[in-house]
Amino acid sequence: MPDLTDPEEILRQITEHLELEASMGGDWIPVTRASEPTQRKSSEKPRAAGLTRIHQAVQPVDPEVVGARRAMLEQVAHEIAACRACVLGKSRSKPVPGEGHAAPRLVFVGEGPGADEDASGLPFVGKAGQLLTRMIEAMGLAREEVFIMNTVKCRPPGNRTPEPEEMSACRVYLERQLQILTPEIIVALGRPAAQSLLSTTTPISRLRGHMQDRGGILVMPTFHPAYLLRNPAAKKDAWEDLKQVHEVLASGRRDPPEHPPSPTQPPPSEPEPTTQGSLFG
Repeated sequence: MPDLTDPEEILRQITEHLELEASMGGDWIPVTRASEPTQRKSSEKPRAAGLTRIHQAVQPVDPEVVGARRAMLEQVAHEIAACRACVLGKSRSKPVPGEGHAAPRLVFVGEGPGADEDASGLPFVGKAGQLLTRMIEAMGLAREEVFIMNTVKCRPPGNRTPEPEEMSACRVYLERQLQILTPEIIVALGRPAAQSLLSTTTPISRLRGHMQDRGGILVMPTFHPAYLLRNPAAKKDAWEDLKQVHEVLASGRRDPPEHPPSPTQPPPSEPEPTTQGSLFG
């Protein structure tokens, strides 16, 4: 445990939190050491120090329930390992069923594994995964307190976008995992995940920022971390999306959105490419 009576440790904690916020598009201000005091000008306003820690980060269930859920998730993972329902099962190195807490309030669903994930069998371990970890921490959570998975469990060749029949073949595993986990909120990372979960063709640029109800689970579509690495200016929008998620988790409310986007509106140009590109480079 950090020593919060030590001024240097307090400063280090604040600096680390501000850096996490800055990585998601927040305003960054230099922080001086306690030995270098400065006087704030009267015209300057204090900056926000980021989001507060989510005190109830996981579901308040008995350890026996968590153990039973973990056993069921392991059974799904065994079935995924044996699956050859589409071509991805034949070309993969390792399946990537997902990882995290078995009783999370929050689940992240991405598109598909990349090269690093295919080699390790773990989701989001490349550069995009490192950014996702910072995003989670900036929300006041730890990576081990959420669950992370993808719409397809095997790497598409060349990191291409999964084909509809590939996502359909994996859909049974995705739905079973969500049924076991019973999260309050799903953050859908990128166009394929958001469109698949919400059964829509609306582009991510119109879906993001609008929380929608999916059978009693709220879904927040936002940009994929890999897209944010290629387009840092979009981090600000993604950060606003995550702040909405944080607000729901912190307040405990489960309200659906008042004004969900309409799939009938003419879509703007899609900001994300049709392939993952350098997702996990």
